[in-house]
Amino acid sequence: MEENRLKELIDKYLKGTASEDERQKLENWYQSFDSKPGLTDFLTEEQNRLIQNKLLDSINQRIDSELYKMEDYESGDRKVKNINYKTWFVAASVTILIAFLWYRNTVDETVKVKEVEWVKIDAEKSQVKKVTLPDGSMIWVNAESSVRFKKNFEGKMREVWLEGEAYFDVVHDTSKAFEVHAGTLTTHVLGTAFNVNAYDSDRKAVVTVTRGKVAVASEKASLAVLERNQQIIYNRGTERFAISQSSSDDLMSWTKGRLIFKDETFAEIVKRLERWYGVEIGFRGAGIGECKLTASFDTSLPVNDVLKMLCKVSGNKKVHLSKKNTYLIAGKSCS
Repeated sequence: MEENRLKELIDKYLKGTASEDERQKLENWYQSFDSKPGLTDFLTEEQNRLIQNKLLDSINQRIDSELYKMEDYESGDRKVKNINYKTWFVAASVTILIAFLWYRNTVDETVKVKEVEWVKIDAEKSQVKKVTLPDGSMIWVNAESSVRFKKNFEGKMREVWLEGEAYFDVVHDTSKAFEVHAGTLTTHVLGTAFNVNAYDSDRKAVVTVTRGKVAVASEKASLAVLERNQQIIYNRGTERFAISQSSSDDLMSWTKGRLIFKDETFAEIVKRLERWYGVEIGFRGAGIGECKLTASFDTSLPVNDVLKMLCKVSGNKKVHLSKKNTYLIAGKSCS
């Protein structure tokens, strides 16, 4: 709406001489401020200020006039005509609206909301990334995993969001707790060292403590408080969990370039190998994936050598390269 036309409509509106069509146009213009920011950008800052002041002065005069008439009418002066209460109410409403718009367009512009900066770290296949957090805490991010956190740990908490697996060595700070969010699980600590394994594709999530103490909770309830060499295994489907003992050395082995498996199924081991080596591994033969194995090897070994070793341990299994980066393990069940 052009400046002259805008001022003309406002003037007629306040005097009560605006037609129904003009009144509707002006009200629509006011209502469009939220959906069309920058509506008055064609006006200079000085013009905006002058128009706002003029509107406020005119409307206040109108309200004072109507209030004066109301007082006279109520005091018994029958010569005064019935008051147009609707006009007074609309004028008061416009005053409030303009005051709000003025505050938003002038005061709010001077208050700049500080945007939070986020840091995201991704570890690709065959990678382990070591990250130093703003408070000096350390994270080892396993293959095909990622973490994100606020750049300066702003707020009352030190929070990290994890997808996949990571080992944390947290600096002690009683004034600012540390939390790791991994899917539906949250691990709460003040200062300790622990591992969280929570890949989206896995049915279970595992939290293991190597130093200190942590509290683990799901979205619905607190689950457990773990101490050194304890771990919780949480089933995402059933929401049930179990607590067991673990070895700190075995747990940290992947951060040092070794993978250790103790009484794990062939299927569970294969998932970890696929993430580390960036390959696909399948089974041909019923029940092979349920075979329980114990093994340890260096991650610098070629995947084909690792698979041959596992097949030998499991007995009567052979590994075939069906196509590039795709392996097939064939044989009989372990039962």
